[in-house]
Amino acid sequence: MLDSYYSKVPTIVKSCTKENLIWECNFLFGDVNLSGCQFLDIGGGAGLASFYAACAGASEVICLEPESDGCTQGIRRDFDEISSALGTNNTHLVNSTFQAYEAKSKKFGAVFLNASINHLDEPACVDILTSNDARNTYISLFRRMADLTQDNGLIIASDVSRHNVFSFLGLKNPIAPTIEWHKHQSPSTWAKLLREAGYEDIKITWYTPRRLGAAGRVLLGNAAIACMMMSRFRVLARKLPKKA
Repeated sequence: MLDSYYSKVPTIVKSCTKENLIWECNFLFGDVNLSGCQFLDIGGGAGLASFYAACAGASEVICLEPESDGCTQGIRRDFDEISSALGTNNTHLVNSTFQAYEAKSKKFGAVFLNASINHLDEPACVDILTSNDARNTYISLFRRMADLTQDNGLIIASDVSRHNVFSFLGLKNPIAPTIEWHKHQSPSTWAKLLREAGYEDIKITWYTPRRLGAAGRVLLGNAAIACMMMSRFRVLARKLPKKA
């Protein structure tokens, strides 16, 4: 199924290439087994990660996207076209924020956020380092995610860190000139909040561009080098079972 995913998605989402899609998915999911799990994609857009999960063996996938009914974005159209091309029937687009989503009795094996963790509550995200109320807002959100996650289930979050050499210098990053760095947080900050919400076994990895290859990922995939590029990271954490 993944061969079909990598070959068909780029024909629908023109901003993707097969090579870049493989590199991206290996960064996000290369060490994650999604077979048989229920997968929740928060702020999933047209469902690129959702359909990856389905093709990687997830039993059911929920893609939350509050803009999914917006005609200008074309999210619903692309989602339906990808679903049709792949022949999936277990992947569902839900027009909802995470806060408003009613999971009922579902327990997810993996919760995924790609460039959406800061949008859960953007004002609170900005103030996390200076406001206990903001910190508690995110701890509450992560605890709700933990409540929706089965024991030993995963949260996978990817974003850019607020720490970037160009922002320190007051310059626009030539790779990502539109990013408002103050509206993001470092992975170490997210890791601390996740621990308070009941997650452990936390692993932080840093993104390197595909042109640098596998050797570049090994040699340059660290915070110092990332700070000079896009400062993009992935946090992987596991929900601990509640003690009896």
